[in-house]
Formats: sequence, C-alpha cells, structure tokens
Amino acid sequence: LERPAGFAPLAPHLNAVADAASALQFSEGDWQEIEATSVRLGKSKEHPSYGWDNEYGRRSVNLRAFQSGRSLITNGDFLAFVEAGGYFEDRLWSETGRRWKSFRNVKFPTFWVPDGPSGSNQFKLRTIFEVIDMPLDWPCLVNYHEAKAFCRWRSEVDNRHYRLPSEAEHHAMRRYESGAVGRN
Repeated sequence: LERPAGFAPLAPHLNAVADAASALQFSEGDWQEIEATSVRLGKSKEHPSYGWDNEYGRRSVNLRAFQSGRSLITNGDFLAFVEAGGYFEDRLWSETGRRWKSFRNVKFPTFWVPDGPSGSNQFKLRTIFEVIDMPLDWPCLVNYHEAKAFCRWRSEVDNRHYRLPSEAEHHAMRRYESGAVGRN
C-alpha cells in the first residue's frame, strides 16, 4: 500500500516522552473540572444523516460535576502499562476483556509493531500507509477492554480512581472544550 499522490503527510510528532516512566508524571494542572450539566443524547428518525440503531431516540442525562483529564492518553502513557506487564495481569481486565485478550492473544495494541528482540517493548506504529517510529506523544488507539485495563492499572499506580467517561460525560467534555459549559 502506498500513500496516494497529493495525500497529506502525517502530522509531526515530538516524541517528547523520553521513556515511559516519565509519562507517569501527571500534575494537578492536568485535570479539569466539568460542572454539573444536562446533556441531550440521540437523534430523531428524521435526522438527515446515517446512524446506527442505538443512536435514534432522544434522551436527557443529568450529570454531576466530575473531573476529566485535559489530554488524551498517549502512546507513551500506554507504553508504561505495557512495560509494567499490564497485558499479563488478569486482575486488571474484566472477564470479557480477559476472554478477548486470550482469544486474540494480544500483548500490546493492534497498531503497534514490535521492533527489536522479543519482549524488549520496542515498537513502531502502523499507520494507514506506512510503519513509522513510535510517536510517543500521539494519542494511543486501543479498544474498550484495553482502555479499561489501563484505567485499573493507572488507578493502582497513582492511588487515585480512574475510569472511562460515559457517553454523556464525553459530550459534556466536548461542550466544555468549546466553551459551551461552565468551567470551574
């Protein structure tokens, strides 16, 4: 597969995280307070674009105030989980996640390509058209099971509770970023 002529190049990356351990240095400034709000989810049957069956029907969700990270989990953040043996610690995974992990025999994210001796935790990243040096500062692409296990692991490391946001919380965070929801 080759990059089509005229196709935009990949975004530059800094690889600012020298090693995975330094990715664990969060500060209180890395959190944002999302005020209590109400979020409307769903769309009407008359909505002009395609949708999945679970997207139709409108409902409102009242949210309590919550905290959210200011940035996405990066490849560098997730590398720390891999290096700590996160894929081998069944206690971090839900029952469904363990079954998925066993069935797929995964030991790292799908788009990571091993680059070095087995078990060295050296990876490159497979993009649409090429394999590139691992951009540690790019957001990590993982599935629900992997993200949930990461949250459990990170909770143990930081002695602080982390979890995935609900769909309604995700919408509130998007509104917060656009300035449509109050900020503390």
